[in-house]
Amino acid sequence: MSDRQNGEDKGDLTAPWEPDREVVFYYNRERRLERASPAVRALNETGLMVKGGFIRSLTSTRSNTLLLISILIIMAFIMVFSFLVGGPRGAPTLGGNTLRISAGKAGDVSFIVINKGIAKKMDTPYTGEVFVAVSPVLRSSKKITPADVPVFTAQVFFTLEQEEEYRLTLPFTAENYLLLFQAGEDRITARAKNLP
Repeated sequence: MSDRQNGEDKGDLTAPWEPDREVVFYYNRERRLERASPAVRALNETGLMVKGGFIRSLTSTRSNTLLLISILIIMAFIMVFSFLVGGPRGAPTLGGNTLRISAGKAGDVSFIVINKGIAKKMDTPYTGEVFVAVSPVLRSSKKITPADVPVFTAQVFFTLEQEEEYRLTLPFTAENYLLLFQAGEDRITARAKNLP
C-alpha cells in the first residue's frame, strides 16, 4: 500500500493531524532581509523613523525632480510673459484716463456704459473731445465685408472730474462689442461683453 493510500501524503489535506509532526516553514525573514536592498532593510529596522517631508517626496526620484523643475520653469515663463505684456487685461487707459466699459440691454435697447476715472499716477490727464466707434463682433461662416459691419459713432467730452459716466444707446444688438476710442492722436481699442 502506498503512502497516498495510507493518508500519509504530506500535501494531502485530508490526512489526520499529527501534533508531534514538525512544521516546516518555507519563509525565512532573516534570509529575505539579507538579500534585500538597504532601503528595505532600513524600513524593517526597529527604531525612530525619519519622515521624508513634502520637498523630499517631490525630489525623491529623478523623474519627480525633472517634473518639479519643469513646472517651476513654466511658472516662471508665465510670470515673466504676463509682466511683459502688462499683466491681466485691466481697464484701458486713454491720455491718463482709466476707462471701465460694460454693455447691457434694457428691453429691446442695447447700450454701452463708459466709466471714466483719472489714473492715480497722472497729474494732467487728457480733457476734451473723445470720439467713440462701436461695432458688433460678428461671427459668421460666410465672408464678411466691411460694409456688412454696422458701426455706431459718438462723441463724449472728458473733463477734470475724478469720475464720469457716459451711456451710449446702440442701434444694434450683439453679444460682444468692439470699441475704438480716439482722443487727439491717441487711439485705443477695447471689447465689451453684453451682460445677460
